[in-house]
Amino acid sequence: MKRILFFIAVALATLQMSAADVTASQAQAAANYANGDLAKGNVEKVTLLESLYPNPVMLPAIEEYININKFRADWTHDTDMANVLSYTLEVMPKPEVPEVQEIANIDFSGVTAVTEYDHMPNQVDNYAQYVPEGWVVNTYLFVNDGFVISGSGGSFVSPTYDLTGYDKVTVVIDAYTFFASYYGTAQLNISTGSASQNLTLATDDFQTYTVVLDCAASDQVTIAGTANYFAVRGIKVYAGDLNAANNMLMIQETGDETYRLITGITEKFYTVENLTEEGTFLYRVKALYADGTESDWSNIEEVTLFENTPAFQLGDVNHDGDVNIADVTALIDLLLGGGAISNPATDCNQDGDVDIADVTTMIDYLLNGSWPEPVYTVVGTPNLFESEWDLNDERNNMIKGADGIYRLNKAGWFPEGTEIYFKIVTNHSYAYSWPAEERLIYIYETGAFSIDIIFNPNAPDDQKINIDMNKVF
Repeated sequence: MKRILFFIAVALATLQMSAADVTASQAQAAANYANGDLAKGNVEKVTLLESLYPNPVMLPAIEEYININKFRADWTHDTDMANVLSYTLEVMPKPEVPEVQEIANIDFSGVTAVTEYDHMPNQVDNYAQYVPEGWVVNTYLFVNDGFVISGSGGSFVSPTYDLTGYDKVTVVIDAYTFFASYYGTAQLNISTGSASQNLTLATDDFQTYTVVLDCAASDQVTIAGTANYFAVRGIKVYAGDLNAANNMLMIQETGDETYRLITGITEKFYTVENLTEEGTFLYRVKALYADGTESDWSNIEEVTLFENTPAFQLGDVNHDGDVNIADVTALIDLLLGGGAISNPATDCNQDGDVDIADVTTMIDYLLNGSWPEPVYTVVGTPNLFESEWDLNDERNNMIKGADGIYRLNKAGWFPEGTEIYFKIVTNHSYAYSWPAEERLIYIYETGAFSIDIIFNPNAPDDQKINIDMNKVF
C-alpha cells in the first residue's frame, strides 16, 4: 500500500497533459481521361472526354461518430482498390452565404442528327423539343449526333429566374467552333440584364467555359453567337458564383480547427479530430490512382458537431466525465474491496482483467497523456498463421498505420477449397476479440495468394475487419 501511495504522490506532483498540432499539405489536382471519337458528314472529328474511373461518393456523417470537435467521414468508391493508391479528404467551414444552386442543365449529348439528303436543315422552329420549358432558341438550330449547332445571330435565351439573395450567376457551356477551317473561329456573348462577357471558342475540340456575371434579383441568361458557327454539347446555369465556391475549397494549404486537408488515406473512412467545437463543416474526397492521376472531387456532405458522450470513458472509474487522480483512488478502493468489478472503464490496459496493473496503466496515462497502444494479434488455423490459435505468437501481431488502421499481411500457396479461420484478439486475451464467431477465408481456386487482414478498432463491430486477398500466381 505504501508503494501505491508513493505512485499517487508522484502522479500528483508531475501530472502533465499535451495536445498535438495538426497540419496538412495541399495536393496538386490532376485529371484523367480516355478518348472516344464522334464524326458526322462534313463535321470535323470531335474528341469526347470521359473519366477513366468513377468518382468517390461521400456519405452523410453517421451520428454515432460525431462529437463536439470531431467526426468520421465515410465514402464509397466503385473502383477496384488495386487501382487506388490513397484518398484525399477535405473539410472546410460551411460558408455563411447562399449556397450555389444549379437552376438549368441542358444536355445535348444524346440528340440524334436531323438530315435531309446531304445537309442538316435548320430546326429552329422545332427548338422546344431540345431545350427545357421556358428556354427560347432564335435564328439557327442544326442538330447533329451528340450536339447542336448555331451561328452568328443565333441565341439560346433562358426564362427569367428568381435570383433573390444572389448577386452572381454562373454559366457553364461546353462548346467549340464548328468547321473552323471553312467558316472561321466562332465567338459568343454571354449576358444577363446586368453584365456580359465575350468568348472566342476553340477550333479543334469541345472545351468547357465558365462565365460568372453580375445579376439582378430577377434576371435571365442569353448565349448569343456573334461570329461564325458554334457547336454546343451542354449548358448549365447556376445561381451564385461557382468559381468562388470551388476556390473556397482549394485556397487553404494547412490544417487548423476550421479547415483540414488530409492526404494518403488508404481506407474509405477517416476520423477528423480537433475541429471547432459544435462547428458546421462541409467535406468531400477524391482518389489518387496507381497511375498517378486523380479523380474529380466527390459530392459535398455537411455535418454539425455536437456533444456525444460515449457509453463509457476508459479510466473514468467514478463516472464524473474526467480521468484524474480521483479515478486512481476509486480503482484502488474497488480492488481493496475484493468484490467483482463489472465497470468496463476500470480495465485500463484492456487485458480482460482488473488488477494492480490497471492502476499502473492509469497513472502512466495521467503522467504521459495517452493510454498505451493495445496489441492486436491475429490467431487462427496454422494453414496461414504458422501457429494454431496462439495468443502470444508475435509473428501475427498487427501493425498500426499512420491512419490508425491495423494490418497483417500473410501469403502462401493454397489448394482450391482451403478454409482459413481466424479471430483478432487484444493484448493476448480473448476478453476483447473480434468477430464474435470465427471469421472464414475460403480459397476458391488453387494458387499463391497475398492476404491482408485489415482491422479498424473504432469502426462498428460488423465493419471492424476487412480482407484484401490477391492471387499472385
